[in-house]
Parts: sequence; structure tokens; C-alpha cells
Amino acid sequence: MCGIAGVFNIDGNPVNEQIIREMTIRLAHRGQDDEGHFFQGNIALGHKRLAILDLSKKGKQPMRSSNGKWIIVYNGCIYNFRELRDELIKRGKSFTTETDTEVILEGLDFHGISFIERLNGMFAIGVWNNEEKALYLFRDRFGVKPLYYWFNGKTLVFASEIKAILEHPDYRIEVDLGALNEYFTFQNLFTYRTLFKGVTLLPQANSVRIDASSSFIKHHSWWDYDFSQPDEKMTFEDAQAETKRLFEQAVRRQMISDVPVGSYLSGGLDSGSITTVASGEVDRLSTFTCGFDMNRVAGVEVNYDERRAAELISNYLGTEQYEQVMNAGDLRWALSRVIWHLEDLKVGMSYPNYYISRLASKFVKVCLSGTGGDELFGGYPWRYYRVFAALNREFFFNNYYNYWQRLVPDSDRQDSFYRNEIKKQIDINEPRQIFERVFTFNPSLRYETPEQHIQNSLYFEIKTFL
Repeated sequence: MCGIAGVFNIDGNPVNEQIIREMTIRLAHRGQDDEGHFFQGNIALGHKRLAILDLSKKGKQPMRSSNGKWIIVYNGCIYNFRELRDELIKRGKSFTTETDTEVILEGLDFHGISFIERLNGMFAIGVWNNEEKALYLFRDRFGVKPLYYWFNGKTLVFASEIKAILEHPDYRIEVDLGALNEYFTFQNLFTYRTLFKGVTLLPQANSVRIDASSSFIKHHSWWDYDFSQPDEKMTFEDAQAETKRLFEQAVRRQMISDVPVGSYLSGGLDSGSITTVASGEVDRLSTFTCGFDMNRVAGVEVNYDERRAAELISNYLGTEQYEQVMNAGDLRWALSRVIWHLEDLKVGMSYPNYYISRLASKFVKVCLSGTGGDELFGGYPWRYYRVFAALNREFFFNNYYNYWQRLVPDSDRQDSFYRNEIKKQIDINEPRQIFERVFTFNPSLRYETPEQHIQNSLYFEIKTFL
């Protein structure tokens, strides 16, 4: 991963160079191969690089397009960049690097901002248009790469992580009580605000354009998930073959790299399948597993440690297997570090992820992960049955909302959970409205059949938890 940051003073005042340098330093852990800055009056960009493609200095960012019109800071990987590069060459474009960054720049220059919709990959992009004097922000379809911003009416500050935004002297740290109320309801945030008041996470598959005339930030959604139109003519055998083809294509594309690539291996179906395909692409794939100290564990909890299954898969595929064993003391030690990186309370499975990532970083720069399989393939049946028999949209919303009140239910928050001075500053009923907006954002969703209810559940989970 890389770290990106930027400051745009729409009031025309020049950016203090020290601010963007401090913001970039705060992102040092995201990329230690190189650092770069761009300063031009009221716009400044910063970048910390983790070199994956074209390891030479030619890949340094911020990077300019060949005609100087576009200047970009970018974090991510575009899996179809070679196809797009070949196409642009045929259209008369020339390239001086082997990076996907340059492909984005020249594609924007040739096609305009609609070129973003052709990118197959994960990305967070900040790009300055020198002719329009406008700043564009883009985020990938699944929101894999983070991109936060803060706007006070005269200055737009963006970064890969909130901690960089906190370096701006005009920002004052306050808790967003509405976001906190949302978290206490769902143990998650379904909106794109954060616990830091005024700091917003750019939604997935969204773009933003800001220039000197901007008085507010407007999100433009350029893509959305669609589970509402299944192909009823496709046979099971055809679906099986096509899923296999697309899966193998996705894994192979994500192994495009000029540095070593590894794979997380939990012993489950998702990571095991990915490792199987990936191991066929390299001579000896490095795999990484996180397990738990089971000395004092009995009963069903014994099954929580998947090292044995991972070792069997590794042995069968001939991978170079590394393991990390965690105990209760490790969880306690990691808590503050995990929160520092997440900048959120949604800890979940972040403890083992933190340790396994730390282990993998000692051997590889890129690691494949099986995250998201359940959201794509309906892996949570105990959730779906709650709405399976819903008669209409209202019935669906009532049942599903009651299930997703995971921390403090509405009744408790309305009565005695908050002190009076806090209660006056929040809308207790807002979480229900937030929940429904996830669905009503997409007018194509229907609520008439059990199949549609499951499709809607998949849509909800992939838009929020994934």
C-alpha cells in the first residue's frame, strides 16, 4: 500500500508546505520506499510509496501526465493496466514507465474522468487538473483503499488515514456524537462519517470534484452492486464453470507484481482456493497462518484454531508456510496498536489480521486474502432466514433492523443509555433511517419474494460490512 495526502485552499491562499510534509510523515508506515510532494500555490499533494510495479525512481509520485495537465497521487493496483496501456499506445499515447500510475494519468488525459470506470482494481486517487484548477478524488468499487477528507468551506484536506488530516492546524478534534450513536446501535458505521467530527470517508465507487467555486462536497456515485437481475437461463454447470474462470482470472491478475507475492492461508475454503490458484503461478509461494494458543481450551473452541487445516493445504501444494501463534496477552498488547491503525472501534477480527500482516511483511510486499467470500456467495444463512418470509418492504426492514441492533437496542438508548446533555445532541431514531437508506439508495431492489430478500441482504452486507 501507499499513502496519499493533499491540501486544497479554495480561497486561494498558498498552502504551507510544512503542513503537507507533516501529513506525509504521518503516513510513513504505508510506504517506505520513496516520498514525494507537489506544491503549486493553493494546492499541495504528498505521497509515501510502497513500490510494487516498476521499482525504479520513474515510478515516484506525485506524477505528472506527459502534457503536464494532470498531477496524481495514487494508492492501489490496477489489474488491467497493461490492456489499457496497449490501447492508449494505439491511440497515440507514449509511456516512460511500467507503472499503472502513468496509465491512469494518460487515460484521464485522453478519455476524461469517465476513464476511472474502466479501471479493474483497487484504488484511492487524488488528482489535480492544472487547466481546470480542480481537484478530483476517486475510490474503487469495493472501497478496498481508504480515502478520507475534511472540508471547512475554505480548505479541503484529504488523506489515506485520518491521522494525517489531524496534522492540519485548522482541524479541531471532536467526537461525532451521531456517528457514536450509530456505532452503539450497529457496532459499525453504515454512513460514511467517522467518529472524528467533520471527517468523511469517501464512499466506494464515488468521485468528488472541487474547485474555487465549491461551497460543499457532492459525491458522484458512478457504479453500484446489482443482485436484482439473475441470469435464469444459465445452467448450474455453466455457472460453475464461469465462476471458476472468473475466480482464477481474478487471482492471476492480482499476482501482477515486480516484488514477491504471498497468500494468507486460514485453512478455510476462501483462502485455500486462492492459495491453490496462486501456487500454480510461482515456484514456491509463501503462505501465512495465524493460530491461537489452545493449551487451556476445550470443547467447540478447539475448532477456532485452523493451523492443522492450513498445514495440510500447505503440504499438499508445496508452499513455504509461516505461522504466528497468539495468546490472550497478545490481544491485550495489540489493542492500542490496532486502534491506532484502524482509527475506529470496529475491531472484529483485526487482532489476528494485525499479527498475520506483521508476519507477512517480513517476507513479502503483497499478500492475497480471502476476505469477502461470504458476502459474495451467501455465507451467512443464519442472517437470511430472519427475512426469508417477509411479506413486503416494511416487514423486511423491521425484521432485519431488529437483527442488526447488535450492541445497544433502540429501547435502551432511548431510556437510560445516554446522559441528558448527550441525548439532547443526537437523534436517537437516526440509526433506523440510516439502515433503510442503504437499501433505498438503490431503486431497483424489490421486496416480494424470498429470493429478492436474500439478494437484498447480500446487497446490504457488501455495501456495509465488506
